[in-house]
Amino acid sequence: MDFFAKRVAKMTRNTNVEINERDGFKLFRHGFADYVRNGNRIDGGWHMSITRHLHVWLCTSGILPNDKKLLCATACSKLYEVDAFLRWPVQRRKLAYYSVVIDDLLQILLEISLPYVKCKGNSIKFHWPRHWVYFRLNLGCSAAEKTLERKLAETQKKFYRFTNGKGDIDSQIMKKDMQAWTLRDVLHAGGLPPMETRTDVVDLFKPQTLKDTALVGRTTGFEIETDGKGLPMSLPMDIRRVLLRAIKRDVANGVLDWHHPITIATSLSLSMLNRLAPVTSHNRYVTSTLRATDRFHCNAIWDCVKLAVEGLDGRVRIFFGRCLAFFRDAIGEHYIAVRWFEPCNGDRNIIDPLVLMPRLQEACVNEPASYGVMPVTALINGALLIPNGSIYYALQSPREQDVYLKQNVL
Repeated sequence: MDFFAKRVAKMTRNTNVEINERDGFKLFRHGFADYVRNGNRIDGGWHMSITRHLHVWLCTSGILPNDKKLLCATACSKLYEVDAFLRWPVQRRKLAYYSVVIDDLLQILLEISLPYVKCKGNSIKFHWPRHWVYFRLNLGCSAAEKTLERKLAETQKKFYRFTNGKGDIDSQIMKKDMQAWTLRDVLHAGGLPPMETRTDVVDLFKPQTLKDTALVGRTTGFEIETDGKGLPMSLPMDIRRVLLRAIKRDVANGVLDWHHPITIATSLSLSMLNRLAPVTSHNRYVTSTLRATDRFHCNAIWDCVKLAVEGLDGRVRIFFGRCLAFFRDAIGEHYIAVRWFEPCNGDRNIIDPLVLMPRLQEACVNEPASYGVMPVTALINGALLIPNGSIYYALQSPREQDVYLKQNVL
């Protein structure tokens, strides 16, 4: 287990903005087996990260039989869905559906844990989540917290952190009062009106806007006529050669219509859309930096992304790719050079039937068809690919999983 967690920490970088919340996929560089074995109390946000690790590890190892693997994968999939609508505002008309999902999840958890618990499933922990819908209707707020006690406490102490430390609430109140007094004195000394009378404060609460896409770091010119001069030297020679052939193929076929001169870099800053967040949320657009370099903070980082590709039949399908370089043409359009991932889910399966995730492998390194250059407008989201040997499992939000199944239906 620890070997798997350490390998994931070394080879994985999460760029998926829909599961990039605090500790959405925390990396455990020293493993987490001790936490599980000793029953240590850990940060609440770590539970989902550990679950996502165990989902892949348990369902791909030989420890469990296939029926137990499928049961475990089903429980994890429902847990991700429950976690998603606990974190974000939900539609009132879908509350009945969410209640059924919670009941199904509890039923599976009972089936898994019944042989190992003394209470035989009669604990309140297996019961109170069934009333979540009623609590949500009465409180009328986004249930970001995971327990009823914390949720009720936040309604009474909205401006202060929930804590069990003795005297900590008083110190927090004193600190915030001191900050308010200091700010008032500073504004008075600068001849500025107090915060209560200012009208531009409303701008601070406006939803985020989409930021311009831009190359980051050192940039060089890319010359396709001179054997691809400017391609990153961090790419091996054979990959640079095949990537150049793929670029020439797309230019000749009219698929790649860019305007010279071309600038190339190994990093790209852009805003990606978090479709789970409300339209007015400050988390609606997430500014991220995609990297394609062999050395960043002492680690090799070749970020993965998810792209929408239109086929010859006119259908739009979703594919995953690994970033190799980033381009900008003369009119400011940006492009991403990727090496594609190929699905290997078995005969006519869109996702792995046991793990319930897309099962991928990197395309052949020496084939030009394994590479492509896509406009940034085709980018749907970043990607979180969990390695397991030479195979990768794409972890997506429940909403993304549904869209992937619909778009890639055979």
